[in-house]
Amino acid sequence: MNVSLDKTEVRPGDELEVHVDVIPKKDFYVRQGRVKLVRVETYIDRVHNSKGRDYYSKRTRAKSVVGETFIQDESMLSMRMRSASVKLVLPSDILPTFNGGTVRGYTPGISWKVVVTLDVPKSIDSRTVREVVVLKSSESVDLQSFPVSAEASKKGCSLVLSLSGGDVSSGGTVEGVFYVEASRDTNVSEVRVELVRDERFGDVGKTVSVDELSLQQDVMLCEGRRQEWPFVLNVGQVEVPSLKIDRSSVVWSVKARLDMKMRRDPLVRQEINVHC
Repeated sequence: MNVSLDKTEVRPGDELEVHVDVIPKKDFYVRQGRVKLVRVETYIDRVHNSKGRDYYSKRTRAKSVVGETFIQDESMLSMRMRSASVKLVLPSDILPTFNGGTVRGYTPGISWKVVVTLDVPKSIDSRTVREVVVLKSSESVDLQSFPVSAEASKKGCSLVLSLSGGDVSSGGTVEGVFYVEASRDTNVSEVRVELVRDERFGDVGKTVSVDELSLQQDVMLCEGRRQEWPFVLNVGQVEVPSLKIDRSSVVWSVKARLDMKMRRDPLVRQEINVHC
């Protein structure tokens, strides 16, 4: 079975044409021939062996996203080529191909492949695979983002983190204000805000600091007085968007905190959705 693609790089919403040639060496019957676009999720498992030691192993999980049937209940005749062209339309919200941060020597992430199968009764199914790369959408994402906020009361301080929107696209910014009100006079060495990306692929995770700002240093928080610090954080070019699938998740969030000497720092956190 020969399989060819009209292109090996596609974007959300694109049409991918798959051409299939079946040249039988002998007569046989095909119950079904099918073309599928498959998402391959690569993650890392922690395995506990018989000696009581843990080790890490790379795993993959495949899921068909879109597919079409090109043969149904048909007899293939020896040396007579059967050709078919199938068009697959990629969903507009399809995840791009990407790699997460390398952990334990493995690089997890999302990849894509076109799988063509022939279901032949009383025989091992014929299967051909072609790799394809899903790129980020070339069109700007039209987001309808609404303000979001988070609150926390810690160490005698009321913390409020207010963001202008909870959805951000690649190349965009996160605008917000950090509010603090203390129940007693309190010395703070620094007021900070940070945009982070928490990646988890299977049993391992990694936190990436995307942008961080020092809003003020050596601050006296006065009892009952509310103080505020506006800020803008840069998302940058997004290669790893927000996601949550079978064994993988990528969570973007804004964290605001007060650095206090000899004490655990009060912190408030708000998740956001980041798109490619």
